[in-house]
Amino acid sequence: MDTLIRQDTFSSVSTPAKDFVSFPGGKAKKVQVEMIATDEDIAKLDDLFGQPFVGVDTEWKPFFAPQHNKTQVSIIQLSTNSVVYVIDMIALKNNKNLNDYLYDLFNQKSTTIVGFGFENDLDQLVDSLPDMDFHLYIYNLLDL
Repeated sequence: MDTLIRQDTFSSVSTPAKDFVSFPGGKAKKVQVEMIATDEDIAKLDDLFGQPFVGVDTEWKPFFAPQHNKTQVSIIQLSTNSVVYVIDMIALKNNKNLNDYLYDLFNQKSTTIVGFGFENDLDQLVDSLPDMDFHLYIYNLLDL
């Protein structure tokens, strides 16, 4: 019995636009990453105050079945157009100083907090950080 080997070739139906994603300034630039893992590190978040937009995302260990307990948020990422702050929520869980900083940030009238599918992030924050309240009220939220 002969084996038939077939090679498919694909070609694009159309050519994508040259610049289909545009960042401020037109070109991607280097972004500084700041790790926030101690009480002393929290002061680095001062640079977020007064920013017109702050992106937010959370990360947690996935769970795959409803009978499994939800897991704790392990990282909160806050970003501007030049800096990303990675907050270690395992190390800073229930830290009052961090809670106060984030509460003030999330309630600034001049700052829009930007998330993507942020409802899931909020559910995780509520479930895994019951002693923190920074996420319970956000003055300006844009959920994409």
